[in-house]
Amino acid sequence: MFTMAKCSVTCPGWLSVFIFLAVFVSRCPLAYGKKIFCYYSSFAYNRHGQGNFLPENINPHLCTHIIYAFVGISFDGKGLVPFNDNDQGPKGLYSRTLALKKENSNLKVLLAVGGWLIGSDSFVPVVRSEKTRATWIQCVLVYLRRHGFDGFDMDWEFPATRGSPPQDKFRFTQLMKELYEAFVKESTHTGKEKLLLTMATASGAYYISQSYEAGKIIHYLDYMLLMTYNYHGQWEKFTGHHSGLHPHRHDPKYGEKSQLYQVCRSRLVGKAVAGFSR
Repeated sequence: MFTMAKCSVTCPGWLSVFIFLAVFVSRCPLAYGKKIFCYYSSFAYNRHGQGNFLPENINPHLCTHIIYAFVGISFDGKGLVPFNDNDQGPKGLYSRTLALKKENSNLKVLLAVGGWLIGSDSFVPVVRSEKTRATWIQCVLVYLRRHGFDGFDMDWEFPATRGSPPQDKFRFTQLMKELYEAFVKESTHTGKEKLLLTMATASGAYYISQSYEAGKIIHYLDYMLLMTYNYHGQWEKFTGHHSGLHPHRHDPKYGEKSQLYQVCRSRLVGKAVAGFSR
């Protein structure tokens, strides 16, 4: 019989901020119909003035999937912890985001873990061994079902980098495999619809080769969300749109944007979704 562990919940108070739309890559061969993933940065509830953005401000018919960003990882690597003090509860941000499904019965709402600011430190104890992965996965299942989410978005930026040892590249593959298999098993035993498993993925060849076993990990994902944005920024001496749809004559000859064509030709593309910031 499939059992789920009980997991404690605590509340850290920080959150990285971003909202972007993700749509299928028009120039890559794709296996599914059109999907639009919308990330909701829950920290936006705390902004003042026009920057304030609440779950009720989301058009429930604009997206096929909404991803609530983010949830954190407990200090010991054994469970999940909410980022905001008001994430949980009947009037919390989780419930208010999930309430959008009442207006669009086909809408799916997923929960994202990680983000750039969290880095690798929180993930390292999670993937350390088969036992630590199993404990965390059971807690993920409990957390998702307790709050009513339809799936889980993995946003580790990035395995085997930023303080994560090289062997975590292979441990990450095992984590995704075990997560996916646990979702299938739980669905089979309970009769509930399988939880979706997605991953926010590097869009440059360097991080893809450094962090992922591309030919293996693609089998354990429902969708892979390519982070095809932030191609220009404060590190440059000239301005440029961070997510341009077309190349510019001054774009670097080498780098992430120039490598996107290689990504489209790689084994990752079968379930790929390209990200565009707003």
